[in-house]
Amino acid sequence: MIIRTDNMESTEYPETETLSRLYKVFDLGYQPGIEGPQHEVAFLFELDAVTGDGKPMTITKRFTASMHPKANLRRFIESWRGRPFTDEEVKVFDTAPLESKYAYLTLTKKKSTKTGKDWTDIFQLRRKPKEDPPFPKRLQDGFIPDWIKTAIEKQIKNPAQGMQGGSADEPFMDF
Repeated sequence: MIIRTDNMESTEYPETETLSRLYKVFDLGYQPGIEGPQHEVAFLFELDAVTGDGKPMTITKRFTASMHPKANLRRFIESWRGRPFTDEEVKVFDTAPLESKYAYLTLTKKKSTKTGKDWTDIFQLRRKPKEDPPFPKRLQDGFIPDWIKTAIEKQIKNPAQGMQGGSADEPFMDF
C-alpha cells in the first residue's frame, strides 16, 4: 500500500495511537499496476492533530477495490469493524456509511527502498469507543488532496468496458 499526505516532506505524525475520522473514500478509477490496470480507492483520514502551521493533519491509505476474502481492503475494514464479513455481506459493498466514522490509528515510519525517503504508514487500525469522542472537524467540506485530483484525472479506461471507460464524474463503484 502507498500512503501519501498533502505534504510528505514536513509533516510530523504522532508516534502513538491517534484518534481519527474517516473523512472520505475516493474512487480513483482504474490505475496502472504491475499486473495491469487495477480499480483503486483511497481512504482519507483526518487525525486529531494539526501540523506545525496549524493545518489539519491527514493520512491516506490506498487499496485495490476488492472485497475478496484475501483483499487488503476487506481485512482493513474487518479490523475496524471488529469481526469478519460473510461473503453475502460484501457481494455489494457501499463505503458511504464508513465516512465520518472514528477509529484509532497507530502510525509507523518506513523508508522507501526505491527513493530512500521516509514515509508514514497506517500500522494498525482499532475501533473507537462506543460513544463518539469529541473531535474537532477541521477539514472543509469538499476538500480533495491534489494527488487524489491528479490520480482521478489520470485514471485509465476500464479494461472490461473497452474504450468507454469512465471519468471522475462517473466513478467505478463495483465493489
